[in-house]
Amino acid sequence: MPLKLLHNVIDPSVGSERDVQMVLEWGLSLSPSSLGRARYEHSVRDLGDYFYYVGAVYPGYVRPLQYAIVTASDTQLANFSWPFVVWLYLLQDASDACADHLAQRLVAPGLNSFLRDTLEAMLASIGTPSALDALADYVRRKDRIAALEDMGFWIPEGREPAVPRFMSTRLAAQVIRVEDGDSATYPNPIGLPLSAIMADPTQEVITWHYCSLDLAAIPGLPAFPASRVHLVSPPSDDNWTVFCKPLSDGRYVQAVVRGTTHTDSEWEQIFRERANAGHDFGRGRLELIPYDDRLIYANCHIELTPGVEGDVGGPPIGLYPNPRCLSCQRLMFHVSTMTSDVRKYGEGFRSLYLCENCGLVASHATSWN
Repeated sequence: MPLKLLHNVIDPSVGSERDVQMVLEWGLSLSPSSLGRARYEHSVRDLGDYFYYVGAVYPGYVRPLQYAIVTASDTQLANFSWPFVVWLYLLQDASDACADHLAQRLVAPGLNSFLRDTLEAMLASIGTPSALDALADYVRRKDRIAALEDMGFWIPEGREPAVPRFMSTRLAAQVIRVEDGDSATYPNPIGLPLSAIMADPTQEVITWHYCSLDLAAIPGLPAFPASRVHLVSPPSDDNWTVFCKPLSDGRYVQAVVRGTTHTDSEWEQIFRERANAGHDFGRGRLELIPYDDRLIYANCHIELTPGVEGDVGGPPIGLYPNPRCLSCQRLMFHVSTMTSDVRKYGEGFRSLYLCENCGLVASHATSWN
């Protein structure tokens, strides 16, 4: 079964729209007083995973239920403590009536921070012109621009609508290891030598290549001058951003690091050993798989699927600030987020961003959630 529930308090089968409606009605009825705190929390957890799976694989089943979800009471919405990545695929393209209702609730007096965060994610997930207008108006009035940027939305100055800086389409990134041969000949290679990705391989800013992505095969990307971009690393653990400029042949120049570049003694030794091993360590390629029943859905991600180490497309993680372009200061466009296990070097998430206006690419590192 592709849906792996942590507590198994829900029937995981999704055979029809009626199945989804019954789970929704059950979710709306949950309360700590009737279930007890522990079972209530287990139920809420499984409910989020269930709807994460439904939104990914059967979004059509939830379309007729969108208005019922949006108009749930404040108490009922407490049962839906879901991250933005769940809401995005449940409420996408919901009606203007849904967007209007959420916008009105967001400016109601006495809104607590939990409900505010949930309603923001719901409104942002709709993505229609009217919803993006309402979202931008709200965040400017309430000074919530930073929170929406963390979710991947650029809020321009003036009265322009919010701009999603990510693709709504997602592909799972599955690692296929290559024991021999040249990984550079594969689409989306893992473990290229520095000479293949840096115009000056003797520079000391970039010491590691995680993977590369061939942009032409990824739907929904803005036009970009280079046909391939690389997820790379300095000799540091987490919480850094490396900005690079791709040349016409895809190799990087002008690499600069921003942010914390802390490295503890254990990782210093690992960095030295793996960098010295060259590109023979952990070589392979990425196979990009649509979100379907070949994946395992658990804890609002798909990384229990054997070999899957992240996503291409979809929104950023949402728990950390996303990089702005060094040149134009616009929020950069999120391309992918992998785990560091795609080619072990450091610990945490490694994300790839680009600025289509300035032709810059950013590799961005954060710790685990």
